[in-house]
Amino acid sequence: MDKKMDFIERFSSSITEPAFKDCSFGKDVKEISISIILIKTRPGFEKWDQPRRPRFTELLIGRDGKVLWEKRFGIEIRFDGELFDAFLAADDDEAGKILARESYRALDQLDRLPKRLKDFDKEGFRAAVKDLFERQGLM
Repeated sequence: MDKKMDFIERFSSSITEPAFKDCSFGKDVKEISISIILIKTRPGFEKWDQPRRPRFTELLIGRDGKVLWEKRFGIEIRFDGELFDAFLAADDDEAGKILARESYRALDQLDRLPKRLKDFDKEGFRAAVKDLFERQGLM
């Protein structure tokens, strides 16, 4: 499992972060975070460790006074059951495709952004993510 956690970190830092570092899709959202819950649920415990609802955080300041997040939309997705098994058994190429597919699917949650946020191009962002994954051979 640690190898897959490391893989997720490498996937994020080598593929998605550099591609979107200097991009802007509007001033109302600066960061989108997709967190993955990797869990193999035992029967009777299916309701545990459910993904939280997507959440927009305007500003989060740490104890030291530094801004940790600003205009961040956080999404959680869960890899459980067959998806969990497939992801753990997959080699890096296939695991990347699973991550790309599930991450792109999670972008449907962008529709849950607060209605007051008018300056964010959701469709442009979705298209850019899809284009990135297609160029990388992940979709």
